[in-house]
Amino acid sequence: MSRKTPLRKVLFISLVILLSTSQTGTVSAGINVWTSIGPDGRTIYALAIDPATPTTLYAGTDGYGVFKSTNGGAQWSAANTGLTATDVTALAIDPVTPATLYAVTYGGGVFKSTNGGGNWSAVNIGLTATDVTALAIDSTTPTTLYAGTGNYGVFKSTNGGGDWSATGLTNTGVSALVIDLATPTTLYAGGYGGMFKSTNGGAQWSPTGLTNCHIDALAIDPVTPTTLYAGISTVVPIFDNGYVFKSTNGGAQWSPTGLTNFYVDALAIDPATPTTLYAGSSLYGDGVFKSTNGGAQWSAINTGLTSTRINALAIDPAKPTTLYAGTYGGVFAMQQLIYQAYLPIAANPVQAPDLVVDRIIAAGSEIQIVIKNLGPTPVTDEFWVDAYINPNPPPTQVNQTWNQVGQQGVVWGLTSDDLPLAAGSEITLTVSPAGGDDYWPSFSVITWPLPAGTAIYAQVDSANTTTNYGGVLETHEITGGPYNNITGPIYSTAATADNRPVPQSAIVGGDPAHLPTRP
Repeated sequence: MSRKTPLRKVLFISLVILLSTSQTGTVSAGINVWTSIGPDGRTIYALAIDPATPTTLYAGTDGYGVFKSTNGGAQWSAANTGLTATDVTALAIDPVTPATLYAVTYGGGVFKSTNGGGNWSAVNIGLTATDVTALAIDSTTPTTLYAGTGNYGVFKSTNGGGDWSATGLTNTGVSALVIDLATPTTLYAGGYGGMFKSTNGGAQWSPTGLTNCHIDALAIDPVTPTTLYAGISTVVPIFDNGYVFKSTNGGAQWSPTGLTNFYVDALAIDPATPTTLYAGSSLYGDGVFKSTNGGAQWSAINTGLTSTRINALAIDPAKPTTLYAGTYGGVFAMQQLIYQAYLPIAANPVQAPDLVVDRIIAAGSEIQIVIKNLGPTPVTDEFWVDAYINPNPPPTQVNQTWNQVGQQGVVWGLTSDDLPLAAGSEITLTVSPAGGDDYWPSFSVITWPLPAGTAIYAQVDSANTTTNYGGVLETHEITGGPYNNITGPIYSTAATADNRPVPQSAIVGGDPAHLPTRP
C-alpha cells in the first residue's frame, strides 16, 4: 500500500506492525478481521495456549471433548483418549510444565494429561461435586489447584489433582476463578452469589463489594493485581442488562466500566499491556469488544466474525496482538495491525467533532463551564454536560454522572437550539441561584453559596446509556486516543450568594426530545 502525501505536511510516519506471517504451516489469521480456523461444527467453551509454544492450542467443546492444534489452528485433531466426559467447560495448562494440562468437565469432574493431551485420566478423589466449571493453577506452585463447581463452591488440591478437599466456600455456584500472581494465597471466585475473596489459600472467604449478580468471567491485571474485571451475565434486576465491572482495590469497591447492556461471558487481558482487554458476549451474540484504556471505553471488533456468541477468549502470550475466540461455530483468530502515525493536525484524516471542557469558572454564586469543539466538523447531536461538586472519587469515564460519585452536581442539556456547534467554536454554560439556559434542575442538586475552595470537575458529552461514547461520536473515540472530555479540579472562589428563585423560563433551552438517555 502506498500513499502520496505532500512533504510539507508530513513530519514523520512510523508504521509498527506487531504481527508475523513468516511461520510456515500455521493458519493465516485475518489482519484486523476474524478468520474461522475450526474445528468445524463445534461449540467451543474453553481455549488454552501453550505458554512455551504458542502455536499449540487446545479447545474444549460441548460434547466432543478436547481438540488440539500444533500449528496455530491450521489443523486440529481430537485429543480424547481417556477423556470419558466430553462436555469440557474449562482448560488450564501448567505454566512450568506445559505438557501437563487439565480439562474440567460438566458431570465428569477434572481430567489430567501429562503428555500434551495424548492421554487423560480422571483426578477426582475427594471431589464430591463433578459438575466443574472453572479451574485455576497457582503459577508459583503449579501442583496447587482450585476447582470451581456448579453448586458446591471451591475445592483445592495441593498435589496436582491427586486428591481434593473442600475450601471455606461451599454451597454456591462458581463460574470463574483467578489467582493473584504476586500473592498466590489471594484468590477470587465469581458465580451466582457475586464475588468472593480469600487471602489464605481458600481456607476462609468473604464477599467483596460486588454482590447480587451472576459473574461468568474474571480477569486480573498481571502487573497490578489489585485491579480486577468481572463480566456479569445472568443477573438480578439491579444489573439486569449485564456489565463489565472494575475494581482497583482488590475487590473492595467496584464500578461499571464503559461496557454496559451486554451479557459478558468471557474476558481476556493483554499480558504485555494490561490496559488493553477484551470481552466476549454469548447470550445474545453481541460478539467481541476491546478496550485500550482499562475499560473506560470499548469498541466492537466483529469484522469477519460469522459466529458472534462468544464463550472463550485467549491471547497469544508471545504475540499479544493475536487473539482467539471460542464460539458456537468453532474457533476464530485475528491478528491486529497496530500502527502509529505521527502527523501534524492538519493531516489528520479523521473527520469528526472533538468536544472538550475548555475552562471552568466557579464562585460562591455562579458556575460557568466553557465547552469547545476542537474537531474539524460541527457537533450536530444533542448531549449532556455534568458538573461535579466535591466528587469522591473524581469522574473518569462516560456514563459516570455526578450523582454516582458525589452528593451535589449540575446538569445541562445541549439541544437543537444550541446546535450545530461549529469547528473551533465554544459555548458557555452558566448556573446560579437564578437558573441558567440549558440547566436541568430536575437532574441537579446544589446548595448556594458554594464555599470557597469547593472542587469542581466538568464532563462534556457525559451520558448515553445506549452507547459507550455518549451522544456525540468524537475523534478520540474513533482513533482510540485518550479520553479528553473531563476537566478538573478547579476550586471555587468566595462570592456573595444570590438566593433569587429560579425562573422556570430560564431552565431549559430547545427541544429535549433527542437528548440521550441518562443512567
